[in-house]
Formats: sequence, structure tokens, C-alpha cells
Amino acid sequence: MPESELPKVCVDASVIVPIVIFEEYTPIAQKLWSELVTREVEIIAPYLIDYEVVSAIYRKAFRGLITWDDAIDAVNLALGLGFSLIHFDGLPQRAFEIARELGRPTTYDAHYLAVAEHFDAIFWTADEKLYNVARDKFNWIKLLRDIEVDVT
Repeated sequence: MPESELPKVCVDASVIVPIVIFEEYTPIAQKLWSELVTREVEIIAPYLIDYEVVSAIYRKAFRGLITWDDAIDAVNLALGLGFSLIHFDGLPQRAFEIARELGRPTTYDAHYLAVAEHFDAIFWTADEKLYNVARDKFNWIKLLRDIEVDVT
């Protein structure tokens, strides 16, 4: 495992998108982000997070859930949050192995799990299907909705 100056936390697109576009998990995602920044944690993700975030925001605009101008603003905000994009030798191969072990139809989610595993980091997601399939094997996966937020 690599040495680190700051503790690391891995997040996926399901955590980033609600930070910049209001939806059900926005208060929770914003609280988590604020706490991580305050604690000076390095927030990491595989490079594919940029593509997934842009795609998710684009889909919202395409479906008419947000305006195109709001989508462009959200993309710029999301990509400017300051998370570190990670790649290391063996990442795609480990993601392949993890996806196969978990019986996943693609390797996208497994890339996040491989990054978190490699850096011994907690991994936050709002993806309940991913959480449910991975939580027994990876005890460091955390579900965004489990964070308590006072919205009063």
C-alpha cells in the first residue's frame, strides 16, 4: 500500500453529482464533502469519475430535469471541486478481478473499489446496489444515505 501524507477517502459520481445539483442526497453529500475538506482528507477517485459525472449531469439536462445552462455550470462546479484523479499500475486488472468476484456486469464501479482498496481508504457511494453487493467483501464501503444530517 502506498504511503500517504493525508488520509484518503474515495468517492464516486453518485456522491459528486448531488453536491452540484439539488436532489434527494444533496444535504448529505454536501455535509460529507464539507467534513472531508475540514478534516483535510484527500478525496480520490479513478479518472473515470470525470466522465461519469459529466454523463450524469448531461442526462439530467437531456431529460429536461435541469436547464442546459445549469448543467454546464454544474459540470464546471463538479470538476472544480478538487478531488484527486488516481491511476496506478494494475488498476484496470484489479478492477476486472473485483467486478468478476462481485458478479458485476461492468468494471466501472470496481475501479472505485480498486482505488479505495489500494490506498486503504474509505469509499463513499450513494449507489445502494453497489453497496449491497460489495459490503460483505469490503467493510470500508459506506452508503451516503447512512449519514445523519440535521435539515432543520
